[in-house]
Amino acid sequence: MVHIQAILPVFMLILAGYTFFRIGFPERTFWSQAARFTYFVFFPVLVFHKLAQAQFQWQSYQTLALALLPILLAMVVLLLIMKPFLPATGSEFTSLFQGGIRFNTYIALAAAMTIFGSEMFALATLAISMLIPLVNLFCVLILAFWGRKRPSERSIIKQILIAIAGNPLIIAALSGLAVNVSGVPIPAVVAEILRIMERPALTLGLLTVGAGLQWRSMMQAKMLVLFGTAVKMLIYPALTITGLWIFSIQGNYAQIAILFATLPTAPSAYILAQEMGGDTELMASLLTMQTLASMLIMPLGPWLFSFLLSF
Repeated sequence: MVHIQAILPVFMLILAGYTFFRIGFPERTFWSQAARFTYFVFFPVLVFHKLAQAQFQWQSYQTLALALLPILLAMVVLLLIMKPFLPATGSEFTSLFQGGIRFNTYIALAAAMTIFGSEMFALATLAISMLIPLVNLFCVLILAFWGRKRPSERSIIKQILIAIAGNPLIIAALSGLAVNVSGVPIPAVVAEILRIMERPALTLGLLTVGAGLQWRSMMQAKMLVLFGTAVKMLIYPALTITGLWIFSIQGNYAQIAILFATLPTAPSAYILAQEMGGDTELMASLLTMQTLASMLIMPLGPWLFSFLLSF
């Protein structure tokens, strides 16, 4: 019940964003600009500031990696094994793949803050810095092989570099970690500016997630959308809980791993599908369906893990 009460405000903001978009307030052109500004300014400031201030026990980095990375790799392998058996074209598979491994960073950090507080928020930010480069690498490679646009080898390398090195969250995370490791204090005036700038990040980020939901595309959904939602919302959490049990990982690291396993896919998946020839209609449907499904699945993940540990 605690998790449901904590997560509820996150999804209420998402639904509020959808409502504002539907009634046309502000003008619909506002939302794309707001999403862009949040992604390139507010959110990177938030990530940088939290990581720069965080007090990490650096040996915990290995435990967090063990809780996250083997599951991601297992999911990539599983999706590739499934491909020959799916009634999906190459471009449709790329959207299923992105929907299977990408995660929404806005929901991740908002949920971490509301459920666990600032300490776990920093750990979630560290997890993002660890996962985003690998997720982008895998998604670009899959789109290069099976997307409608077949880029040259040079173009593939360029897309990978843009997806990883050009990602503002990765830049912010690495910069924040560098400041943290250096031990150089952030001047008081700069710290106050950062605190002011980071405040709109989660609220505006969640509102723009809601504004991007496409109910009509989801209502026209076919079996592939249901399959893609089940993969992300059921199989990924099941793999995660199994991995945590195998590696005997509990506590904060397990909570973070389960949180990331139950997140819906990210809006950036649609943009990448657009650029590299993925199935954008399927991607839009997956974004909406998974976001709605996550409202039910996210509160159940920690409870199920605790239940299994009791045996």
